[in-house]
Amino acid sequence: LFTQYPIKKTVSFEHGKKQVAPAVRVSKGPELVSVVPEEAVLKQFDLDSTYGPCAGLTRMERWERAQRHGLAPPAEIREILLQHEKDTAYTECLWYERI
Repeated sequence: LFTQYPIKKTVSFEHGKKQVAPAVRVSKGPELVSVVPEEAVLKQFDLDSTYGPCAGLTRMERWERAQRHGLAPPAEIREILLQHEKDTAYTECLWYERI
């Protein structure tokens, strides 16, 4: 998972000198570490290319498309989506409003 410790990066320059870049925080706090198990399952569904691309579709549209094409998407995904029909954190894919 994410760490609270700063990361230092070594940078190479044209003249062969190396310098340490400023420290960068990887996470903003504990809220990034705690993940709802359902959200983790949905994220894995988004990242699984077996069911086709997810950009531009809701998760339910992608699930239904995979079902129509005989790709046997997990029934658990559909159940989660039906329980949270109005919540875009559940209905939209990982890349929603990012690409």
